[in-house]
Amino acid sequence: FPEDTIFIKRINYKKETVALIGETGAQTSLAINSIDRTNLADAIFSNSVLNSVTSDFSQIYVIRKKQSKFDIFHLDITNPIRASLAKQFEMRPDDIVFVATQPLSLYARTLSQILGSTGLTIQARNQLRSELK
Repeated sequence: FPEDTIFIKRINYKKETVALIGETGAQTSLAINSIDRTNLADAIFSNSVLNSVTSDFSQIYVIRKKQSKFDIFHLDITNPIRASLAKQFEMRPDDIVFVATQPLSLYARTLSQILGSTGLTIQARNQLRSELK
């Protein structure tokens, strides 16, 4: 009727989040809601999720569980036209966004671990030699 007032209150029955994992700086979750659905571009370009040095922009995946199986979507944003597709991809509760590491970064980490353990071995050898003298 005229002069009536209707109040609409949003009720969230469960926390709606998207997990951001992989080469994202820190594994985190992004809150989304049913009214203002976040898209993939908002998820990966907000909060400095992508690391310009170590993130592989050609290997971004969204993992979405459907009952007992998973749907996996792949996005390569090295091309600006493909990056615009991220704006159209709507995030849903419990989606997982995985950003892969660049191959060169993986190689550098492996090399660092090998050389780091080599340094410890040399240090232990030198310590042992000095104790035996």
